Amino acid sequence: MGTLSGRLCACDSEWLTMISVIVCTYNRSRSLATTLESLERTSLPREKWEVIVVDNNSDDDTQKVCEAFATKWPGHFRYFFEGRQGKPYALNTGIENARGEWLAFTDDDVTVEPQWLEEILSTFERYNCAGVAGKILPDWKIAPPPRIRFEGKYRVTPGTLGHYDLGEEIRPARPLPYGANMAFRRDVFTRFGGFSPAFRRGQDTEFCNRLERHGELILYNPRAVVYHAINGARARASFYQDWYFALGRTIARLEKSSQTTKSVFGIPRYLLRQAAEHGLRWATSLQAERRFYYKLQLFLVCGKLAEFVQTWWGGSGDIN
Repeated sequence: MGTLSGRLCACDSEWLTMISVIVCTYNRSRSLATTLESLERTSLPREKWEVIVVDNNSDDDTQKVCEAFATKWPGHFRYFFEGRQGKPYALNTGIENARGEWLAFTDDDVTVEPQWLEEILSTFERYNCAGVAGKILPDWKIAPPPRIRFEGKYRVTPGTLGHYDLGEEIRPARPLPYGANMAFRRDVFTRFGGFSPAFRRGQDTEFCNRLERHGELILYNPRAVVYHAINGARARASFYQDWYFALGRTIARLEKSSQTTKSVFGIPRYLLRQAAEHGLRWATSLQAERRFYYKLQLFLVCGKLAEFVQTWWGGSGDIN
């Protein structure tokens, strides 16, 4: 896990009741500007918020975009550079430099509702929880791919779109939230560490799992709304295949420590059965959306297999 205990930035007294928004970015200066424009329209009083942008080795004009907002809003938009490649490193840099009592996280391809921060803060103040998750709605910039289903039996997981909608009532955040819309009290990072660099993807899930294991409560507030831009990358089948493979590796890494089932060369037998089953269904399905669904399930299992094989051969590299 990340090791932030004792290294969090000391808060000046004037910032003690403030919320810090952390945005990590890599070569998305145009969408980043849109994200920052939505954040500057927050309904929260000016003295209550700041935005921290962490540039993770961009070679576009990201720094120039951030400097423009920093000039317009002195003290409210701040820019940091993190040279170690990987989102967990960038997230932890943002946490270390944040001045707020609460830390909110969103992405560089998201727009937020003006009341987003107010809703997050009201949830913390009313329920005294460790974390808050909000609703993430897809903002389609392209036509949905024809053979991919987002509803019904053969739908892809909402995570491929960052879609997170648990209804219209405040409730425990299960399934666990995504990094595009979540917030935590500062002290949870002091007590439980930061985001793990071993998870280049799925670091938000691993962190929330860590909190739950220690009995901490994460609540969902449906009125804390952000919109996730769905761009051209998600029109390609390869995007979903890569996403499912990485998800499989993440799930396997989260589950390995408690693995007690029978295995073959370190690979659980049930995964071998699942690979055969999904492969057969992929090969024999006639409908395009059904074939693609089972193909993705096979990629998911292959990701799990890859993680177990890597461990068997003595490695435990980053999940890219």
